[in-house]
Amino acid sequence: MLEKYKHFILNLIGLVLIIISLLRFYSLYLEDMGFHIFWLCNHIPFIMGLAILFRNSFILIGEFCLGFLGMFVWILDYFSYAIFKISFTGNTEFFSTGTYFIIAFFLHILTLPLAFFAILMLNKKQEKAFFISIIHFLLLIPPIIYFGYEKNLNCFFGSCLSFLPTFKFYTIFLLAAYFLIFILPINYLINKLLKNS
Repeated sequence: MLEKYKHFILNLIGLVLIIISLLRFYSLYLEDMGFHIFWLCNHIPFIMGLAILFRNSFILIGEFCLGFLGMFVWILDYFSYAIFKISFTGNTEFFSTGTYFIIAFFLHILTLPLAFFAILMLNKKQEKAFFISIIHFLLLIPPIIYFGYEKNLNCFFGSCLSFLPTFKFYTIFLLAAYFLIFILPINYLINKLLKNS
């Protein structure tokens, strides 16, 4: 049944991710917070949407690995605070109201499950997709440095977690840990799930 509608479903997922990303970009512009576009969670869904439309599982898996932690922590933090009043990041700004919040909420909530479903539907192993994660983040470093410590985009200069302090060599630790603990294992696990080579 799914195979019959495979291309339609993939196109729909890609378009949903692109449309909600564009709405997010526009809302950031209206809020005069355009620099927030450089947060991984805000632009990765757009790249994923394009990758799905072009059936590029190499880019899709690489972007999924790179964006997984930020998206997952946001979702976990949201529901943790909503249910137990506990915030892992110490940030409760997402408990606002209005259209901008709704767009951000759905962008974070929908991206991982939709992208993962698309990865399974494309069903193509990409064991070196982590290279996309590396290249993408390297390209982000100039704007991150430009906006500086005050904006702390992608938690590059200081910890975004209330229980993790910022310490000497924090940035080096962040990059190494992110790559070794999250990107590589997630890339490996995804490829283990896929059947085709």
